[in-house]
Amino acid sequence: MTKTLLSLEDYIRLPDDDTRYDLDAGELVERPYRKFGQTRVVSRLYDSILLYLLDRKDRGAPLGDVFIGVACHWRQSGGEDTVRAPDVSFIDADRIAKTDPDSYIEGAPTLAIEVVSPSDTAQQLARKVAQYLAAGAALVWVAHPETREVHVFYPRPGHPSEREVRILTEGETLTAPDLFPGWEGILVRQLFE
Repeated sequence: MTKTLLSLEDYIRLPDDDTRYDLDAGELVERPYRKFGQTRVVSRLYDSILLYLLDRKDRGAPLGDVFIGVACHWRQSGGEDTVRAPDVSFIDADRIAKTDPDSYIEGAPTLAIEVVSPSDTAQQLARKVAQYLAAGAALVWVAHPETREVHVFYPRPGHPSEREVRILTEGETLTAPDLFPGWEGILVRQLFE
């Protein structure tokens, strides 16, 4: 069976019927709305990063901005369009300044955060992580409410096509010193309480 692949232009023309979709290498993928527990994790991550960024901005050192569900677009190596809207994204200030308010963010976010839902499969999550990193993300965090862990993915130094992972458990603190210098982070346990 041959799949019909959509272009970015086709994706933009989809009717606004309150259905959430990603465009995965040209293939339309429906995304269910988050459940309450996932939404709470999203809010805690967003709030923690936002407070840090606002403090930096107040001190005259803006780094960028944090978003919930902002759409990012890039082309796969075969030319297929991909549009993803991570649960939470950090975009650095330079890219925000270059982005037309009526378009999508070009490329993956600097930090992409996904909160695992019951409908997510391991294969889907691995694909998203690989796509984000290949499209230029510096970090990808995947929060697992069921196991109360956060998996931190980053490109392998010297081998950007490969990735490394660090798994943080409840007693550990989630930080990103290269992206957010001086941020104390958030205790993993606090995300899931």
